[in-house]
Formats: sequence, structure tokens, C-alpha cells
Amino acid sequence: MPNAIALLKNDHTTVRTLLGQLDAAATPRDRERLANRIADALEEHSAVEEEIFYPAYRAAAGTREDDEIYFKSREEHEVVGQVVDDLLHSDPRGASFAGRARVLRHLVEEHASEEERSLFPRAEQLLGEQRLRELGDEIERRKQSAGQEQQARPQGRRQEPPLRPRGEARDRGGECARSGSRFAIPFCGSIICRW
Repeated sequence: MPNAIALLKNDHTTVRTLLGQLDAAATPRDRERLANRIADALEEHSAVEEEIFYPAYRAAAGTREDDEIYFKSREEHEVVGQVVDDLLHSDPRGASFAGRARVLRHLVEEHASEEERSLFPRAEQLLGEQRLRELGDEIERRKQSAGQEQQARPQGRRQEPPLRPRGEARDRGGECARSGSRFAIPFCGSIICRW
């Protein structure tokens, strides 16, 4: 049985490697291909953290600090998701693509480092080895089913809906407000940064 933390750290390593390759990619085609691979890897990683790991951590959490770590990690996923969406809608030949790729790399590095420094050690204390192995099994099953779904999906540039207008907040389960400012602060508690 794999340990959930080991699996999540492996995801961090994979995404860091892909982001490094994106920085070094010489052609627009390579940049686009890598951006899609990064998006898929981050989507899968975020899903297993948000659906499996974070709820188990939060259920075992005992302090306000534990709750703050949980909510901060969830919010960072939101911000990373927005930058990924923006990156996928950028021309891989343009300066905006390169800028967004650098911002994404910075956000992912900060988020992964903080999880490895704070969240994971605390989860080991709260959950214990047996529960982490059970969660690891759940994560592996979820990834296997996601991998089968991904194989059925056509490859190439993602066909995503158009970008939201500036200041429109993403709503993930709550009623959100609109703002014309650089930051959208929805009523549901998410803070989404507009680049």
C-alpha cells in the first residue's frame, strides 16, 4: 500500500519537472504540449487532494492553525487553476504565455514547498501511517479512473469556454460577487487574483 504523502510528493516532483521543461521548450508546439500535460497533471493532483487528502486532514484537524493550512491550500489551488486556464488560452508564441508560465511555476513551487514543509508533516501526526496508506490506496484508485477518462479524451489544444470577463469571480459552491477591480472577492470565501 502506498503512502498518500509519498504519492502527492511524487506529483509535486512531476509537475516541477514539467514546468522546468516548459521554461526550456524551444517551439510553440512543445510549449503547448507541455502546457496541456501540466494542466492535466495539476487537475489530477488537485482533484485527489481536494476530494481525498484534504477532507481526511480536515476531519482529523484539531486546531485553528490546522484549519488555516487547509483553507490556504484550497485557495492556492483556485489561484493556480486560474493561471492554468489563462495559460491554456494564451498563444504559446507570445510574451503573455511566457509570463503566465513563470507565474505558474512560482505559484506551484510555493504551494508544493509549503505543503511539504507544513501540511504533510502535520498530516503524518494527525492521521498516522495506516490511515495515510488507506488514503494512498484511494488516491491510486482515483488516478487510475482519471487516467482511463483522459485516454478517452481527444488530444491537442483544450477546448475550454472563453475566459471570464475581468473581475468575474469563479463560483465553487457559493454565491459570488462581481468586482471590476484586480481582485474578485466572492461571498463564498474564495479570493481569485486577476492577472
